[in-house]
Amino acid sequence: MSAIDIEDVYEYSQPIRLPQMCFQTLDFPEQAVPSSLYKHVLNKMGVLIVSLSYEEDSPKTLEKIVALLGEAHTHSTGNDAVWHIKQGGSKGNEALARSHKLSEFVLHTDCSYEKQVPDFFALHCIRHDRFEGGKNLLVDCSTLIQHLTPESFEALQNDPVEIIVPPEFKRDIESINARVIDQNFNVRYRKEILKSEVLTPALQSALEEFERLCHSPVLNRKLELKDNQILFLDNKRYLHARTTIKDKDRHLMRIRFFTDFNKFSN
Repeated sequence: MSAIDIEDVYEYSQPIRLPQMCFQTLDFPEQAVPSSLYKHVLNKMGVLIVSLSYEEDSPKTLEKIVALLGEAHTHSTGNDAVWHIKQGGSKGNEALARSHKLSEFVLHTDCSYEKQVPDFFALHCIRHDRFEGGKNLLVDCSTLIQHLTPESFEALQNDPVEIIVPPEFKRDIESINARVIDQNFNVRYRKEILKSEVLTPALQSALEEFERLCHSPVLNRKLELKDNQILFLDNKRYLHARTTIKDKDRHLMRIRFFTDFNKFSN
């Protein structure tokens, strides 16, 4: 299969359409967060966009909302749950993680290499790309799964793949074995860290079909985050990608988190 060009996929995809309840606003930092509403929206739709009517370049609001929704996931580099998505990282010299680079991301789920995958993540846009880069693509896997052939679906749900832990996130293991689709249709996927040498022919074929589908403009939806917006996304339902960053000052903050209200997550 030829290399995927995310810019082309983005160009031919449609903007995401979401019901009104997926768009919420906080008018001031001390405003009470309607956490029950947020949980309902995330459980039902898997997507929530909160617009802040105030500027904030600290993670205070982000951390406050996440604490009401669940438990933050911490990184291997320390106990800090907040991850700065910008060139060079929070200190300007962190080069290992791909979120610290300007290149595009192909479609994936976060932390697919971990035994316990965070249920959701939140992205707070501090400064969006002023030069039309760094745009997002989303694929709802609950729709994608319906397009798989029965043979591919069976292989992806029943045959485990070996997933290599990236060097910047290694803890106590080199790799894990897990299924791309679990029994409740939760998905974990990041193509470049799958160990291709050990795939069975059936699984190889299924992954090729999955890859074709997840980069189809028919299934992809565009999303642009603007300054002072926070995106909450179901990390086990949605694949996400990013086009190439053109503005080196683009800056987002991210927290991944676990929840107890999504009882069918594994």
